Amino acid sequence: RLDDANIQLSKELWAIKSSLAIYRVIGLNAKSINSGSGRAFFGFVQNQSLAAVALGLGKIFEREGTYELSSVSGVYRLAKQVQIQDIAVARAFVGKYGVSASQDWIKDVDRVFSAQRPRIRSHMQIIDRVRNTRLAHIEQDASVSTLPSIAAFEKLLAFAVEFHSFVNEAFLSVHSHPILDDRQIESSLLGLLKKTGVSDPVSQFLTSNFAMNPTTTSRPPAAASYREP
Repeated sequence: RLDDANIQLSKELWAIKSSLAIYRVIGLNAKSINSGSGRAFFGFVQNQSLAAVALGLGKIFEREGTYELSSVSGVYRLAKQVQIQDIAVARAFVGKYGVSASQDWIKDVDRVFSAQRPRIRSHMQIIDRVRNTRLAHIEQDASVSTLPSIAAFEKLLAFAVEFHSFVNEAFLSVHSHPILDDRQIESSLLGLLKKTGVSDPVSQFLTSNFAMNPTTTSRPPAAASYREP
């Protein structure tokens, strides 16, 4: 059960990473996209990728209630029910987050979650508000909501990926797919942009300015707003 749950978690993590890549690449090349015929299409795709990120993060950080989940908390619950195979991996994981390892790996990981929880909760409250009023449900007269920055999204994702890798190596004795280094979707999108006439498309931040939506003007990366297309 732990293996199956962690595999499902990995699929969601990969989807979030890919959606972030789509969102970022389209935004970074917004000026060139705007000068071509694909503006409406890429604007729609970018908006959908942002929605996918918000929904995906909501899934992986959802706390278990009535139903058992393949979220971070659900996988952790299952991990605590089986024998750890490599305690050194647990020590390395908690050490990355400033926790000195003890003889009780569960206590150590609990301390990591306790330290990370305020930051995760702060971002997820905002994400959940957008999800509940604009994405999972269409609330009438819902105000335009501002999502966390791309940097915040990436930090949330990075923590979940680190946890997923810890479970794989410490309990299942397998190495994880390098989700954060996976460039399949990014490379495919860059190739598509070239075919639509965008010369030398970029995929990484080069300046402090970032166009969050190719159908709008540039705005700083600190505040991405979700709007219905």
